[in-house]
Amino acid sequence: MRYILLFRGLNVGAGTRVAMADLAAMLRALGLTDVITYIQSGNALAASPLDEAAVCALVAGGFRQRFGFGSAVQARTVDEWRAAVASVPFTSAQLAQAEARNPQTEHLYLYFLPAAPPPATVEALLANIAEGDQLHLDGRTLYALFADSVRTSPTARQLAKHLPAATARNRRSGPRRGRRAASRALRAPARNLRTAQALLALMQ
Repeated sequence: MRYILLFRGLNVGAGTRVAMADLAAMLRALGLTDVITYIQSGNALAASPLDEAAVCALVAGGFRQRFGFGSAVQARTVDEWRAAVASVPFTSAQLAQAEARNPQTEHLYLYFLPAAPPPATVEALLANIAEGDQLHLDGRTLYALFADSVRTSPTARQLAKHLPAATARNRRSGPRRGRRAASRALRAPARNLRTAQALLALMQ
């Protein structure tokens, strides 16, 4: 099975520095194959016969042993990743409206969750959405469209509060072509649509 592995909180501070070559070497030492890393924010592709839970446990344990600190790890199969990329719920008009308001920042984020959140958590999030922001939950993927910068959004702060295990990427941090990656890490634990599309291209 081929997985996309999502590491939370890498290279966002002096105590979380990990070279992608070292991350790849660690994954290979654990027995994973066909390893590819992608930009500095903690994305890797790898193959393993283990199921998702076993892969995450193996990688998280190996990571702590190798680097001396923990990073929460999530995994998605090719089909799961493809479905997440294809299921963005916002219309092109909604995306254009957000980008027109502030073209200098990214607005669309995909938050990947280890499990679907309980109803009480969802209710708390929906009750605290800032004006202009939009959220949509689809199983273990939460789509967020911010009216302005994620760095100043009260909604983003609520997401960090209520979904501390989520990991995400913003839309513009990835390359537009295959394995040639431009590097841009975001401090918020996220992955974006363009990054998600680029990772999907690497899995073809």
